[in-house]
Amino acid sequence: MRAVLDVNVLISALLSRTGTPARLLLAWQKGRFELIVSPGLLAELGRALADSKLERLIPTSDAEAFVAWLSRSALLARDPALGDADTLR
Repeated sequence: MRAVLDVNVLISALLSRTGTPARLLLAWQKGRFELIVSPGLLAELGRALADSKLERLIPTSDAEAFVAWLSRSALLARDPALGDADTLR
């Protein structure tokens, strides 16, 4: 099974390491599903984590490491164009 997690879910996993979003990331790490990310999703995540409200809660180094980890570890898909259903590489 493959899944795309919303940026808000990914951020929630960082904010509460014992909550449901964090458990989703653990399930992914255990191979229960493939996590799909795209350059656009990673850029949106980076922008959201750089927001001053989140910056107070999540250190910049942790935020950058998280985005880098996702970009290395998850299955990277192209950002979908309108009507483009075959975007996985």
